[in-house]
Amino acid sequence: MFFTGNTYKALSMVITGCFIALGIYTLGNIYIFDQLYFIFLLITAFYVKKNINLLGIISILILGKALEQITFFALTLNNNAQWVFYFICFLSTLIFQKESGFKYFLAVVVISLYCDLYTHLNESFSPNTVWYVFLALNAFMVRKLIMMRPFTTASYYPDKVEPIPLDHLIHATFGIVIWVNLIICTVLIFFTSANINNTEMLQKFHIYVIHTIMFGLLYIVLKHSMKIIGKGIIKL
Repeated sequence: MFFTGNTYKALSMVITGCFIALGIYTLGNIYIFDQLYFIFLLITAFYVKKNINLLGIISILILGKALEQITFFALTLNNNAQWVFYFICFLSTLIFQKESGFKYFLAVVVISLYCDLYTHLNESFSPNTVWYVFLALNAFMVRKLIMMRPFTTASYYPDKVEPIPLDHLIHATFGIVIWVNLIICTVLIFFTSANINNTEMLQKFHIYVIHTIMFGLLYIVLKHSMKIIGKGIIKL
């Protein structure tokens, strides 16, 4: 089906409006938002499949979210899984040691591990700091893959690869995600040391902040994708 330029502009406005409405509707509901996150990226990947640069970026975002979901269920189903993830965090030093902010990340990991060991041995309240540690590590991974994307893609498609503005925007966005999670984790560690068990408000604050950041990221991906798809006359 073909659309003229004016029709496409109207369609893009409708899509953008619906997208913003969904973002507002799902605000605070992380489960529904995560499903929409996957659906949106998969649909976008289908329409931009001929653009190897954008397809590579979307694939990295899908991978990051998939690992997040797997880790969440692993931690939910098995409390002992947290020790495995702490081990992975220390192993990650070999990959991310030169990344900006990684030394602070390691310091938070060490203190978080101590707090979790303390609460585990004393059977006291645990704020589940390992989850925020993992989210920060996952953001480091996404940033690293985004930086490597042009070079990795060039190995297979040397004539099509090029850095695009979206690379830098995603790299910067996940830098913010890293610091948000490290700050939340640090505050939770303080709560643990001060025997403050009511962390519900802080956790809700984290959900709203991350939701807003991720929604903004998806909006940027949407606008960039529509610029690539729509050039006067497009095919959908």
